[in-house]
Amino acid sequence: MEQIRHQYNDGNGRLLYTVVKFPNKEFRRLRQDQNGKEHWNWDGIKQVPYRWPDIKDHRAVIFVEGEKDVDNLHSIDLVATTIAGGSNAWSPLLKKQPDFPEKYFSGFDQVFIIPDNDEAGRKFAQETGEHIREFVSKVWIVNLPNLDKGGDISDVLSTIPEGKRKNEILGLIDNNKTPFVMESADLDLSKSWNFDNLNVDEFLTESEKSETVNDIKEVHEKIISQLRGVSWSGNTANATCPSHEDKRPSLSVTLEEDKILMRCHQGCDIRTICESLGVKVSELFVKRSVELKHHQKTHVVVPKAEDMKELCSSLIKNEEPDEFDDTHIPPILRDHVREACELTEASSAIIYGTSLSCLGAHAGTRLTIQPPNYFIPLYGNLWCLSISESGSFKTTALNAGSARLRDREEKLIYEVRDIESRIDSLRSSGMQDGEDELMESLNELERYRSMRRVLPNKASWEACIDRIDETGGGVWLLSEFGAWLATLETVHNRGFRQHLTELYDVPAYFEDVTRTRGSKILRHPFVSISGVSTLEFLQGLLGKDDAGSGFLARFLLFKPPTTDNIPNALPQKNTKIQELHSYRLLSEIYNQLDNISVPLEYSLSADAQKLFEDFHNDMFSRFQDSNEGTKSILDPFLKRWSPNVLKSAILFQYLLDSETQTISDSAIMGGISLSLYAEKCTRYLFDRELGESVHQNKQRKVIEYVAVRGGAVTRRQLLASRILDGGYSEYDYVITSLEESGRVHMERTEGKIVASSRIILMEQKK
Repeated sequence: MEQIRHQYNDGNGRLLYTVVKFPNKEFRRLRQDQNGKEHWNWDGIKQVPYRWPDIKDHRAVIFVEGEKDVDNLHSIDLVATTIAGGSNAWSPLLKKQPDFPEKYFSGFDQVFIIPDNDEAGRKFAQETGEHIREFVSKVWIVNLPNLDKGGDISDVLSTIPEGKRKNEILGLIDNNKTPFVMESADLDLSKSWNFDNLNVDEFLTESEKSETVNDIKEVHEKIISQLRGVSWSGNTANATCPSHEDKRPSLSVTLEEDKILMRCHQGCDIRTICESLGVKVSELFVKRSVELKHHQKTHVVVPKAEDMKELCSSLIKNEEPDEFDDTHIPPILRDHVREACELTEASSAIIYGTSLSCLGAHAGTRLTIQPPNYFIPLYGNLWCLSISESGSFKTTALNAGSARLRDREEKLIYEVRDIESRIDSLRSSGMQDGEDELMESLNELERYRSMRRVLPNKASWEACIDRIDETGGGVWLLSEFGAWLATLETVHNRGFRQHLTELYDVPAYFEDVTRTRGSKILRHPFVSISGVSTLEFLQGLLGKDDAGSGFLARFLLFKPPTTDNIPNALPQKNTKIQELHSYRLLSEIYNQLDNISVPLEYSLSADAQKLFEDFHNDMFSRFQDSNEGTKSILDPFLKRWSPNVLKSAILFQYLLDSETQTISDSAIMGGISLSLYAEKCTRYLFDRELGESVHQNKQRKVIEYVAVRGGAVTRRQLLASRILDGGYSEYDYVITSLEESGRVHMERTEGKIVASSRIILMEQKK
């Protein structure tokens, strides 16, 4: 296949990685190891701006969204750059490299951001401008005129005669540049709303000072009781602003020890907000004695900047995986998941895992890879487990991913009940001429029962086997995987976990023997699983030893990223998942699968085979470079990631082209991306999460949070992060233990910890 390659080099011109564009517009990433060998991943790579050696010594640069645009601008002697991944890559980049803006943009006097003409371009301009503005003397936004939707600078260049392109583009930039300004929701309105660095004496008039109150909590309760759409994040309430027509919550209210902080993100003045609530501005402050007129902070010896930077760098390791990159997922599924995410605010990783588990369960044994195309028969039954924080819409995501199957299941349940009722009536009537109708109803009942795919969560092993025997198989949808796992340990269900492990490979012959009913033989029983759980719940049930058992290793483990975003109080779209166009398209796929009478056997195309072999070899190569502790944990998983690529590729190929039984390179790339994400999440979970106590886990997360933010954060920032979701009591416990161990220093004001008190990293005790 013809490829377009864009090479990213360090300041010395050494090749770091390559972005490869294929004819089907797919992008893949290559890194080069020390031996010059190429790998289809970015493991261990620090990103740099595109064409960095060409731009680093200049004082001004044009920032665009794609490598093609950069190359076109350089062809006319203009200095330009971008980052790999385009408009959606900025936020994920900063999570991994928070110092990127300072490191690469502080040398420029001017940056001209030229976005594409679409919503993603507007977002790109805002995000990049916001983060680089403090390091650049002047940041400009250049919105090019007369662009079609989605148009870019290259489209403009194509309309200009070759000899005039440079001057024309410079003229367009000069005529259409505007100074970067943050959007209203992100404006720094500190002078009008935030009292963090002000006291009573500095903010209130002389007459107002005498009106300050003694019971600040009473005032806070009065304010909260009048607000609409209240939701909480840490110690901050979010609600609709009473002083303007607010379609979504834009007001934040935070109670501190000596004041109430209020902010309207749309810019309403604090006095206007207070007037709307029927409180005085002075009531937002506690009465103070004369001697407490001014804040005096205790002296803290903060590590030097260079020492703090080194300290922070040493503490930021194995960062939490980003959200799943769905670039290579078939459009029909990708569109559905993205739309579902927008409606529910749930994690895409959970929705993808659930969607594929349900699709695989519905397909059953009708889609397969058989020897000699692989060592053993493979089917599309996938086991997916997502580990996420409390309150992160795990169950919502599970329901979104299984919506199509659950809707079908609900209809089948009602059909079965109606038929059972009809059968009871026929039997009770005793009419001889009803025999034919009775037999017809019994056959219909069997057919409808066999179509059910959702397996019961609260049932004994015997009951589950009966259902699998009746239907051929199905899927467990587990909103609390940990609780379900605990039932597998009871005496009544002894052997459940081991039996379930045997079903993973869809054996041709499976015999279950019990004392009460004797032997039951199942042919090709298939089982999919999609579960979600919290780390806290699983830590008590799972350990490193469970990985070696083989049960947990059969799961694709996902760890969606933790977010500090405040969730919407109400849905932003008056739409149901069932009303989405993508949902209807997915329903057609389910209907097509129902009509398959003879199993479809798949084989790999030459390109797909090459990609799969490269992935397999690269994965085992990286495994060999791991330490012995990591090897012992990952070994059982390693043996499953490759076949899981093929299992998911079967489903992806059917979504791409239901008429073709040759797995394409596109389908394989979808499977590879899923397994690579699972690998990254698995390493993170066992290295950082499941191998720690809950308290150790919280301490480490606090340390990392502070390190990422330069070595010091305020008490308010930490509470708002939701890392310590147990509130003030957990905060005091964790911070006290960190302080006692000398890992942080808690800055105090007048001997007290207030909202603006900083938590400062200290050198770790050996």
